[in-house]
Amino acid sequence: MPDLIALIILVISFGGMFFIIVSKWPKLRTAEIIVRGAATHEPLRERLRKKMAGLGPANGFSLEKLLKKALIKTKILFLKGERKADHYLRKVSHSQKFKEDYWENIDKK
Repeated sequence: MPDLIALIILVISFGGMFFIIVSKWPKLRTAEIIVRGAATHEPLRERLRKKMAGLGPANGFSLEKLLKKALIKTKILFLKGERKADHYLRKVSHSQKFKEDYWENIDKK
């Protein structure tokens, strides 16, 4: 039953969107849509080429820095994991020692 209700709502929603688009189509065709960056009438490929030219070692971006940061973050991640594992190992070793002492104390009594 909930699936049927969801399907009905989906169909009605798509129908409403279709109706709005069809009724506004003549205005949409004649409207001048201003897109940011399109005012220069440059092809997209040229705009992307200019933006990509700004990247590089001269502008503060270098592959070495990126790799160095990635290695540092990986090292930190492994150190955190190692610390957590050490914490759990200590916790387990202390709990086993407690259990052994506990049973030895009971045996003595």
